[in-house]
Amino acid sequence: MKSKKNSEQLKEIKDYEKELKSNREQFSKQVEKYMQQTGCKCIEAVLAFCEHHDIEPESVSKLLTQPIKERLEMDGQEMNILPKKNSLI
Repeated sequence: MKSKKNSEQLKEIKDYEKELKSNREQFSKQVEKYMQQTGCKCIEAVLAFCEHHDIEPESVSKLLTQPIKERLEMDGQEMNILPKKNSLI
């Protein structure tokens, strides 16, 4: 009985991960599309998405892909919200 319950839970986890990955990809595409259409920064596109869908910005953290995170970090550094990293250039 335990084995069946564990396999059901494992399937639910895999389904959740698959759905999350799909949602992350859709979110990234929408953010990138908005950036291209408006010429705004990534941080502005994420906030516009949140406002449009009436959700809190904190709740989209699980939807952020690595490229979006990197763009957000660059935006934050350019806007002096985040400290700039040391570089040789």
